[in-house]
Amino acid sequence: MKQTYLAELSASDPGGVSEPVSLTCVPAEGTYIPIGATQTVVCTATDSATYRAPVSSAPPPPNVSQASFTVHVTLDVHPAGFLSPLRMAPPYSAHKRGSTVPHKLYPPRYADGTPATDLAEGLRLVLYPLGACDAEPASDISGNDYPSGSTTWRYDPESGQYIFNLKTQSAWNLGCYRTEVSYAGILLAKTHFNLTR
Repeated sequence: MKQTYLAELSASDPGGVSEPVSLTCVPAEGTYIPIGATQTVVCTATDSATYRAPVSSAPPPPNVSQASFTVHVTLDVHPAGFLSPLRMAPPYSAHKRGSTVPHKLYPPRYADGTPATDLAEGLRLVLYPLGACDAEPASDISGNDYPSGSTTWRYDPESGQYIFNLKTQSAWNLGCYRTEVSYAGILLAKTHFNLTR
């Protein structure tokens, strides 16, 4: 789904002395801005007079006033985080090293409330081997480059969930791992799990 910015903007000339007033923005309203991106929008109001409105620190032409605002495109993240078998709080789930650990989550929503079911290709899973769950990570195992046995992210319309089956490897260390999934830098879910013998 394309994300465009729609702003409710207006400009007027106090007292209607120098109407009409035109308003233009760069980039224009309705411009596509990618999810995760931040864009500064500069809007310019121009009246028909030669008098300058008392706004703006940079000196525009005499009959022009400028203002700017920032648009950040994000997603409405589902509060449930990861679903079972992962747990969002201690005691975290435990899985045998070499087993498959399903990662499931409900999709985030777009601004209009529509579930974002078309993000599978852009979802990124990252694991941080910690040893102990309260430790700080020293490195990460970056997804989606997992060894054979793992699947790719997919959206399952029957369950209404995104699913990724992570095949843990026998060479991985035992202990606690932090697992995170994001889209375009937007964190969608984060928790821990333990690998055991």
